[in-house]
Parts: sequence; C-alpha cells; structure tokens
Amino acid sequence: MIRLLLPGVRQEWSTEDLIGSWTLVGEDWRLVGNKSGATRLGFSLLLKFFELGGRFPTGPEELPAAAVAYMADQVKVDPALLDTYRWSGSTIEYHRAHINTRLFQAVLENAEFHDLIGDNERRAMSPLFWSNINPYGRFRLDMDTRLDLSREHVAG
Repeated sequence: MIRLLLPGVRQEWSTEDLIGSWTLVGEDWRLVGNKSGATRLGFSLLLKFFELGGRFPTGPEELPAAAVAYMADQVKVDPALLDTYRWSGSTIEYHRAHINTRLFQAVLENAEFHDLIGDNERRAMSPLFWSNINPYGRFRLDMDTRLDLSREHVAG
C-alpha cells in the first residue's frame, strides 16, 4: 500500500512541539466542551490539524500517532475510539463547518486584517454569513393546532 501524505502536517513530533501545537487553549475548550467520546477526540484533532495545515485530514491515517495520543490524553478519551469516528457524513461535515466558522470569525475579529478586507472580499463572504444564520431564531410550526384568537383570550 502506498501512503500519500498531502502537504500540511508532519508526522514526527517532539514532546515540546506537541505541547506547542496540539494543546487545546481558551476558545478551543468551549468548542470541545459539549462533545464526548469519539466525537470529542475527532473534533479536537480536526481543529488542531486545520490550524496547523490549513486543511482537514482526509482520514485518520493523516493524523500523527503522537498527536492522537496527546490529544486523547487532553480530552480524556481512549485513543482507540478514534477508530469509530466517522470520516464521512453529517457529523464530520458539521465539525468542518463549525471549525471553519470559528477560524473565520477569529480572522474578522483581528484588527490587523480589517484594512485587507475590501468590498470585493465582503461580497464574497456575504453568502457564507447568510447561508449559515437564521436571524429569527429557531421555531417550530405546529400545523395541527389552531391559535385561540377569541376576544376573551386575547384581551385577558
């Protein structure tokens, strides 16, 4: 089997480099906090891999073994659970979108980038914002129940 590694994240890491590059900090913990098991480990590894390499891994074989063990220890998940993380489907798509949005927001919050974003860039970003928000919040429409609009109920 030929193993093709796309550019981005190296496979060999010293302990010092693991700590400097694969440690969850600040906002990372808020993003990881509501996840558990394989989902928690997979999301955490996707987050750091993307930060380091500028892309998502195509599968677990791209993740450095030392980084998997280090991350599993941080998030208190058995590293063997990574084998059950799904590398296709709605969960990983949601994880990728969540990570992209988080990093995109971090760039927009950084004042040093404000002068670099012109009208063309804002127009290009606009669909990203509007396709991922619901300005009215979430609501459920029950078509089986009628509203009680009697005068007594409305007035009282």
